[in-house]
This record gives sequence, C-alpha cells and structure tokens, in this order.
Amino acid sequence: MLTRYLLLFLYATLFIQCIIPAAAAQMATTELTKATLPTSIKYKGKFIDAFQYKDTLGRNIIVRSETGIFRTKADVDSGTNSAGVYAYRYTLKDDSAMLAWSMIDFVKQCELDITANFVLNAFSVTDLDKDSIAEVWLVYQTSCRGDVSPNTMKIIMYEGDKKYRMTGLRKIQLSPSEVLGGKYKFDDSFLNGNAIFKNYAKELWKKNEANQDDPL
Repeated sequence: MLTRYLLLFLYATLFIQCIIPAAAAQMATTELTKATLPTSIKYKGKFIDAFQYKDTLGRNIIVRSETGIFRTKADVDSGTNSAGVYAYRYTLKDDSAMLAWSMIDFVKQCELDITANFVLNAFSVTDLDKDSIAEVWLVYQTSCRGDVSPNTMKIIMYEGDKKYRMTGLRKIQLSPSEVLGGKYKFDDSFLNGNAIFKNYAKELWKKNEANQDDPL
C-alpha cells in the first residue's frame, strides 16, 4: 500500500513539474484596443488584437491583423481570391513607436475555399529560458482547398529579432481508424535552439492541431 501511494505521489510530482514551468513562464501582458493604440503604430488589414508587455528590450506592443478575402489585379483577371495575416512588434520610447519586426503570410490567387487567420486563444508571450527577453508566439492557419483536407498550421516564435518556425497540417479525424494531417516539422532555429522552445511549441501544436475553423 505504501509503495502504491509513493508511486502516485511521484506521478503527481512529475505532472506538476511538467505543467507549472510553462504556466510560470507566461509574461504579464495588457490587452489594448484599436482606440488605445498609440497613433504612431501602423498596420495593414483588419485589427484583431494588440498586447503590451515589458522585457529587457523595453516596452513592446504586438499587433495582429488579418486581411479577410481580397482581390488583387491578378485575382480579378483570373477569378481568384487572396487572404493574409499580419503581426507586428513595436518598441515604445516616450511617445513614439518604432517597428522592430513584422510577420506577413498570404494565400494568393486561390480558386477554391480560402483560409488565412490566427488560431483562437493560441497567442502567448513567455520567458521560458528566463533571460528577461520575451518569446512571442503566433499561431495561424492557411489553406486553399475544395475538399475535406487539413489546413496548414504554422507556429511562429520570435525571441527578440530571432525567428523560429514550425509548420505542418492540422488533424482531421475522418473515422475512428482514419486520420488526416497531424504531422509537422521544425526549422533549423528550433532544431538548433534551446530545447525548451521546441517542447513548448509541441504543447501548442497538440493543443490546437484538431480544431479547424471554417474557411473565410
């Protein structure tokens, strides 16, 4: 009986050790509205959300936006559609904001159902390696499809100006025995970087891989 309780205690301890570090590494953020953004911050597309945080690099604001479906001249000529996502990091100094980096991705000239949007509730700002430089996590999906097939999902992480990328297909359960998608790959920044980043990316992927949103 004592051995059983000891094993249960050890399992519980290991579980807590796995969960608490990621939760404890979340940095404090303040959500901003479109109206409360500094006027010097510029972005393209439709405003989705914005968050302010502070790290050793200073005061920072992340802005996320999406284009929705739009048509370029090439789209008009070919009868197709395009859509895209944007993310920006601005650093604040006094009353001015300077662009530190921007992330842009598009689905272009799609003849079928088109998707390009951020995954709900997947944004986070962390300091996993405890170096006082924030890691910004962006999770979004894209597709151009006319059948039941998985959307592409990408997890982009920035630590300072360094960019990390994880790309794969979201999971669709067609039947109890048939699954589409679910596989992913890391870029060299993840593969050669701190393992704690890769492990957190895997957690994000697992949490979001099976929840596909409808196309735009």
